[in-house]
Amino acid sequence: MKSKILNICIIGNTNSGKSTFLNSIIGKEISISNKKRNTTIDSVVGIINNRNLQMIFHDTPGMIFSKSEISKKKEIKKNFWNSLLISDVILYFLDCTKNNIFLNSDILKQLKKNKKNIFIILNKIDLIEKNLILPLIYKIFNQYKFEDIYPISAKQKIGLNEIINNLKKLSIKGKWQYEKNQVTDKDNSFISEEITRNSLLRNLNNEIPYSAKIINHKWKLLRNNIIIINQNILINKLNYKKIIIGKNGTMIEKIRKFSEKKLTKVFQKKVFLHLKIIFEK
Repeated sequence: MKSKILNICIIGNTNSGKSTFLNSIIGKEISISNKKRNTTIDSVVGIINNRNLQMIFHDTPGMIFSKSEISKKKEIKKNFWNSLLISDVILYFLDCTKNNIFLNSDILKQLKKNKKNIFIILNKIDLIEKNLILPLIYKIFNQYKFEDIYPISAKQKIGLNEIINNLKKLSIKGKWQYEKNQVTDKDNSFISEEITRNSLLRNLNNEIPYSAKIINHKWKLLRNNIIIINQNILINKLNYKKIIIGKNGTMIEKIRKFSEKKLTKVFQKKVFLHLKIIFEK
């Protein structure tokens, strides 16, 4: 049986559910899911291997790029466009709970120019009345003339199988890019750093989490299946340290516990996390 392959790019505005979708279909938390803008900075790859077919999903940063929130604006845009251009199919995510749903005209123009297959994904249907779904599909069809429109709930895993089955039909003959047991291009170190970055995003205000970096200083797997992780939180302003620590150390403890719980769930081993704040000019 000859091997087949398909590259899929997941795009959409911030908080449209792209990362939740990727984590749901892969069955593992490999991409940050958070309500704040551009929580995905690097393009994260998720991989599904099904018999002779390898499906490669590229989770991209949200299409809102804010100078005040992201210092790596150019890098994010580069990651976004690279993932888009190397993909065969585009999954364009829309949050159906929003009042004014529209598609980015510049991106649509580029997609049509490159003759990309486009699936419109209406996510979060579990959060709206059922009688609103069909009119919304007709509205998008009439306005943009797309036939492949999928109402889903990535969080509740509703409608995902239909997308996967229809993607399979677009696969082409080709050599696999990843090993058969691989589910992402990111290693455990990257995933653990992202989990702690997500904890910062959830617990602190806008400015600090986006400028802070998480670096693994030590990773040790003990014989009794316990993982010890030491991470450095790198900050570029000295006054951030006091904020991250919080009154009597309550904030950094909250951040540590949230991250530690997630790490234990993802790696299926008991994780003990130690955090240290380092100021870098």
